Amino acid sequence: MTRAGIYLYRNVITSQVLVSPTRSLSPKHLEQIKNVTQRPPRLRKDHWKPLVAVIGLDGRVSTSLCNAVLNVPPSVPEDPAAYLRQPKRLRVVQERNQVNDKIASLCHVLSQWQANRAARGATDAPPAVSLYWERLALKDIVKEADMAWPDYVTHHPLELNRGRNILNEDIVKRASTTAATS
Repeated sequence: MTRAGIYLYRNVITSQVLVSPTRSLSPKHLEQIKNVTQRPPRLRKDHWKPLVAVIGLDGRVSTSLCNAVLNVPPSVPEDPAAYLRQPKRLRVVQERNQVNDKIASLCHVLSQWQANRAARGATDAPPAVSLYWERLALKDIVKEADMAWPDYVTHHPLELNRGRNILNEDIVKRASTTAATS
């Protein structure tokens, strides 16, 4: 049984977020940003740093949850009329900041996966899923949205080299065993 993960990468300049089932990004991932005018022209590795790494899922589950995170619609402003009255330069900055939305959608998708497993009658316990965070304070963003992480999720700090290379042994070890079995 291979282990895979979900990796969320944050743009250090615009706070846009890309979701990947692997530890690396490719130019194809930029297509996740639907608005072409807000999409960076190319993928610069020094502009994207890991936000959170989700480890402990099977390959098929990881891929389906990764797609589910991408398909969760962005949040709607509380007052759309006031939002539209703002100058466009301020709206663009708010639209680009996807960190809160993607973290909330990750929490929602993991909670839904747990509920779907229970509805299907799965008797075994869900696998232990570990979330490795760039900053551990980011895990509390879901509390603002009145959500909670599922019980089977544990949180750990993400160790980075040069701000973008993952050093956590658990992640590197799982990635190497996944690549060896593929």
